[in-house]
Amino acid sequence: MYANVKWIQTTVLTESEAERVERMIQAYGRLVFSIAYSILRNPEDAEDTAQEVFLRVMRYRYRWAFIRDERTFIARIAQRAAIDRRKQQRQHVPIDEIAEPVAACSDHERDEELAMLTTLLRALPEELREVMELSQVEELSSQEIAKVLQIPDGTVRSRLSRARSLLKEKWQATMENKYAP
Repeated sequence: MYANVKWIQTTVLTESEAERVERMIQAYGRLVFSIAYSILRNPEDAEDTAQEVFLRVMRYRYRWAFIRDERTFIARIAQRAAIDRRKQQRQHVPIDEIAEPVAACSDHERDEELAMLTTLLRALPEELREVMELSQVEELSSQEIAKVLQIPDGTVRSRLSRARSLLKEKWQATMENKYAP
């Protein structure tokens, strides 16, 4: 029982710490969810992971004074938490079992193309998909992605180039098959 009381005492935040966590949640909540979702591919798991991320942020509050880039710090925690969750689940969903996105747009052709692009993006190898999503969806720079993934900046750029090239090839092949006589 003493250990539980001690844990509770160490997790109680000061008012300024609570305000900073609240600010972080407001500023980076979407980013954290997007990173978690890009890895887990399940909105419920991504939400749970986002909550876990901010619990970890609270646990790491003694490191806050040493943070140079708060966004990168939180993004890295989000990536690690999502990977940890995925390892715990140990489930692999085949690409053909992934549901197609539902678009709210009235242009049917555009909806089909968006769904096709999403499928092609999901079919990319994980290391390429990850940098592509962080770059295009989260609009992170290659330097920020390098910090989040803990890889060299040049590696980020080469993976982005390979991902774009691979997507372009697959897109062209898909379009040729679609409009072939």
